[in-house]
Amino acid sequence: MYTNSSLANYKIISPNKNVGRLHSIDTVTIHCVVGQTSADSLGYFFQDPDLGASSNYGVGYDGKIGLYVEEKDRSWCTSSSANDNRAITIEVASDMSEPYAITSAAYRSLVLLLTDICRRNNIKALKWSTSAYERMNHINGVNMTAHRDYANKSCPGTYIYDREAQIAAEVNKALGSTGVTVTVKSETGDSGVLKVQKWLNKTFRFGIEEDGICGYYTNNALVKGLQKILNSKKNAGLVVDGIFGEKTKAACPNVKRGAYGAYPSILQAFLICRGYDTGGFDGDFGAKTEAAVKAFQKAKGLEVDGIAGKQTFEALCK
Repeated sequence: MYTNSSLANYKIISPNKNVGRLHSIDTVTIHCVVGQTSADSLGYFFQDPDLGASSNYGVGYDGKIGLYVEEKDRSWCTSSSANDNRAITIEVASDMSEPYAITSAAYRSLVLLLTDICRRNNIKALKWSTSAYERMNHINGVNMTAHRDYANKSCPGTYIYDREAQIAAEVNKALGSTGVTVTVKSETGDSGVLKVQKWLNKTFRFGIEEDGICGYYTNNALVKGLQKILNSKKNAGLVVDGIFGEKTKAACPNVKRGAYGAYPSILQAFLICRGYDTGGFDGDFGAKTEAAVKAFQKAKGLEVDGIAGKQTFEALCK
């Protein structure tokens, strides 16, 4: 039976939610509010039905905690139904610009709240990964996700993101799980991700960090790279902003086995950064790249035809 945290100072239930969950709670997702607001103010903000957003909890700048969507229900917080159905989502008051820092009071309350959530939901330990692919697919027991995994956003901001492992370590210490490894790096695909990052920088002069981690900036660069290729090949007239909108979708071609060059290169780059083995990163759409496309399509519930068209590129960009 689901319960709620007794640490909440306010209970302001939002109409923006789904009643019930389609998955048991086994994940936490920390967000930044982008504003040093109070927990009650955030709760009233989530009262607007036209907003279409909410979270399970919020932590104000002063450390006070608000409950907006009961744990038994799914919040609308992470741009992912699958994630929000299994995660407790927490918005934390932050500065309005990078690195979106939070106060020490908010940080302390966040750790206490996470510890309480884990205890009540039988989560033995929190495990963070620097790999978005591992987070999204819960590989190696990873159970902390980020909004940037599912949308073209920087949330939870650099300040929180860089402290996710530290937060997990403090929660695990309180839970008595000090022996649990907190930060992991993907065992598969990171060398490929590094090659992709080097290619993006060399080809498009993006200047992203070459760290072998497919985070927000690499994902943003992948979409920008696609947009640049579409402008070059099809004179698509796209704004190169890293946002996969309707104009970008409409310009996407069908790329299939036998193709060679820019389109297969960006396709392979996306697939490698999503953790799929394309048999190399060479711009040659061969059998292994086709198999990777089919595996990705199957995982995303798309038609499994091995042809990367508009729907496949859209799914790769999300």
